[in-house]
Amino acid sequence: MTRLANKTALITGGTSGIGLETARQFIAEGARVAITGSSAKSVDAARAEFGEKVLVIQADAGNVAGQAGVAETVKNAFGTLDTSSSSMPVSRSSARSRAGAKRLSTSPSRSMSKAPTS
Repeated sequence: MTRLANKTALITGGTSGIGLETARQFIAEGARVAITGSSAKSVDAARAEFGEKVLVIQADAGNVAGQAGVAETVKNAFGTLDTSSSSMPVSRSSARSRAGAKRLSTSPSRSMSKAPTS
């Protein structure tokens, strides 16, 4: 199938679990794919599996400052980005990152995890 032909995708947490399977499916659908992972072991395994078909980037998705480097790498490789998928696991460090993001929220009274009420 080619539903994603000529589309570019970034999958954070794409070197293992659901993110890895998402990458496989996007490739099968014709997408150009970049994936990130923080573990050297999973990054190496993804590089071995995908070879040149996928841009594999070692990066911690919870490191906001490091995401600028990911964006630059994807831009240099593909020129554009059509979609992204976040499949990173939840950990104490990512919980701290979310807490920091909440402080920066434009709507501090509404939790990101709660649905708005009418």
